[in-house]
Amino acid sequence: MRKDFKKIIEESGNNLHIDTVDLLERMQWDVDLSSYYYDDTANKPREIDIIAQKNVEVIDDPEKGVISQFKLFLFIECKYFKNEVAFWMRPNREGEAKEAMIIEAIRSVDEWDKKLILEEEGLFREHHYLREGFIGKLYDSKNEKPIFDALTQPIKSLTFFKERRAEKGIYYPIVVYSGIEGIYAIKRKGADLDKLEPKKELIFGLNYSYRSVVDNKLKTNHFYIDFIHQGGLGDFVEEIIRGESSELQKYLFWKAKTDK
Repeated sequence: MRKDFKKIIEESGNNLHIDTVDLLERMQWDVDLSSYYYDDTANKPREIDIIAQKNVEVIDDPEKGVISQFKLFLFIECKYFKNEVAFWMRPNREGEAKEAMIIEAIRSVDEWDKKLILEEEGLFREHHYLREGFIGKLYDSKNEKPIFDALTQPIKSLTFFKERRAEKGIYYPIVVYSGIEGIYAIKRKGADLDKLEPKKELIFGLNYSYRSVVDNKLKTNHFYIDFIHQGGLGDFVEEIIRGESSELQKYLFWKAKTDK
């Protein structure tokens, strides 16, 4: 193999894709690599790096079996950043954080009351979107295009597949990155930049408009995107996502009991 081509392979972002897929499959997730969706703004198909899903069952007892179930969906964009990245942080707003939690079913015969799920005693009060005091709202980098793509690709693919596949569950847009140690979080103008330490995990929030593939109407929604360093993805999936799916399991168990 030629040295120049070998270098291309060694520095390819595909290494991050494969490592991420291998990790999720070891954690018993079903993974689709390089799925395509239709980008309504560009009027052409585009690729999302990874869509991972896992079925979660709600069991009454071993004899009665499954009383409900839902899925967890991860829409992951993998990015190998070659330049440092900084997020300008703003106070997190509870209303926007709750709107960004994508917990829903499409089928009318099995509709969920998202408001009830969020407000029910003990449920989702500790969702990681709500625990953050500050979230990213602006960004800076020597090359800003990879940041823009990282923010928009998982959201575009998520909204497309959620409307087309219509499966109930919890949906997470995520960016898994490598190439840099972390992302700088700037909380105020005039901060001492020399004292900033990069953070491995940050949330970026944006208000995003898109055209529905179902009825062609323009929709607007707040989305939160988790930026996770490659080395922290396993812990994030194990601790954050499993914990939040467990809360939904409790709600569905309670709902099945009270609806009898």
